[in-house]
Amino acid sequence: MEKITSLTKEQEEQIPFFIQKWVKKSYEDNNKDLSIELVRKVYKDFLKIDDVKVLYFTSPILCHIANLIIKGNNQIYNQLGSQLDNQLDSQLGNQLYMFWRIAWLGWEDYVNYIGGDIQINETLSSFIENVHFIIPYENVCFVSAKPKKVCFKGGILHSDTQKVVEYEDGWGWYALNRVTFPENLWKKVVSGNMPFEDVLKIEDIDQRTQAMRYSDVRKFLKHSKAKLLNKSTKGNELYKIPKGDIFTENAYYLLYKCPSTGKEYISGVPKGEGIKGSADEAMGWKFGLTMQEYQTIEDEG
Repeated sequence: MEKITSLTKEQEEQIPFFIQKWVKKSYEDNNKDLSIELVRKVYKDFLKIDDVKVLYFTSPILCHIANLIIKGNNQIYNQLGSQLDNQLDSQLGNQLYMFWRIAWLGWEDYVNYIGGDIQINETLSSFIENVHFIIPYENVCFVSAKPKKVCFKGGILHSDTQKVVEYEDGWGWYALNRVTFPENLWKKVVSGNMPFEDVLKIEDIDQRTQAMRYSDVRKFLKHSKAKLLNKSTKGNELYKIPKGDIFTENAYYLLYKCPSTGKEYISGVPKGEGIKGSADEAMGWKFGLTMQEYQTIEDEG
């Protein structure tokens, strides 16, 4: 097979289609009977176990609760046999864990579309595509249905209005730019009314960074003693925040306005981009564009 070194324009244009296709597969076509059938087939074909009992629930949390209840009953638990961690790792290549590697199938699907030749076991492929989550034991397997909705924005889990993943029974979780949050903290952050002093008290640095985007950015810059490095004619501002109470080393942040709402946001910029000292170049980096590409798009807009 000839080595693929570049993509055609048509192939590049199909990338969003494949992403959307496999995102939908993570929550659409929820089939209980098929999921149970595939779990039994995987146990039989890969583990040589043909008498597994499959317990099906509406969400992973109910799988965990049922698992804990059974663990609390030693008599029942002892009859299950050991959890199949090591055996499943070796037999199935770590496929049987939370949120199956469905993205891998999407990647393989696209590679085959552009002329690659990736082969995968048909049973395993169908299992990954249709079985969302399991907790496996030797004689019993807890299985969860797929979520009823998944919120992707720009290719990542993100929503400031609802859960990013939600199951039929209402369980799910929240995330901002793929950073997960407990419900109470998420509500405080997205309200836009969280005092900046409270934002700085958030222990998780990733959560704190996301929370900064929803707080008063001007107060943040003042509090952190940020130094304005560059303000472009397009209104983008690049700041350097010296190491100190907030960061252990110099940090660079880009301040910009949403063109539709006029709301100001800040976004962290890698040191290599920040030291260049150009707000527009940093903005281009944020969208994966070169300085020239960003300026061209802005000018055309």
